[in-house]
Amino acid sequence: MHISPNTVVLKDLQKLLKDVQSLKSQLSLIAMHAKGLVDLIQWFESREVRVHQTYDKVAEYTYRAMAQEVHSTDAAINKLCVKTFHDVSEKLTNYYNLDQCKKQLITLNFLMAVRIFDPKQVCSLDLEALPLYSIPGFDADCKSEMDKYLPYAKENRSRMTLNEFWIKAEELFPNLTRTAKIYLSVVTNSVDAERSVSSYGQVFTEQRQSMKEGRVNQLTMLEFNSNI
Repeated sequence: MHISPNTVVLKDLQKLLKDVQSLKSQLSLIAMHAKGLVDLIQWFESREVRVHQTYDKVAEYTYRAMAQEVHSTDAAINKLCVKTFHDVSEKLTNYYNLDQCKKQLITLNFLMAVRIFDPKQVCSLDLEALPLYSIPGFDADCKSEMDKYLPYAKENRSRMTLNEFWIKAEELFPNLTRTAKIYLSVVTNSVDAERSVSSYGQVFTEQRQSMKEGRVNQLTMLEFNSNI
């Protein structure tokens, strides 16, 4: 198949490279403003992700993206930047849109409600407006412990880490603690699963096709956890 060198992409690239000053300005703006989005992506890919922070992380970046209206003194570049930030913000907002499909609405409700398990957040949340029963396992027993949980969280939220807080709270709020332990350990990305598949491929190579399944699983586990 013959591919013409005069493609639209190459023409656009040629035009961009001719205007060195404009290119420098755009690269500078990318370096300055893309960090927030890159940080958000890296945060989601990290093993340290906490599900109770997910809603606020995306909402915070969406707000920042919409708030930055002046990016450059060059009117054309500034217009392009504003459009880019609005597009990013709109895409993120769509995930939190109550008018989306039922599946997304269930996810949104869960991410909003699960923030109650963070003692630093729960005191500032409008609990009456939160869909608490969208959290699987959150029942009437959990609800009955909320009145005592709130003042306890307010008093101890800055003294302990999240894990320490719930270890000490277990005797006082057994039902909330049981549910909190389940969801605060939830990983909100598939990075580990994707890495484990890659590790499997590195272990079960063409030269090792005679290995039994048990041995492959053991070697894959060692390979996947070798950096811990």
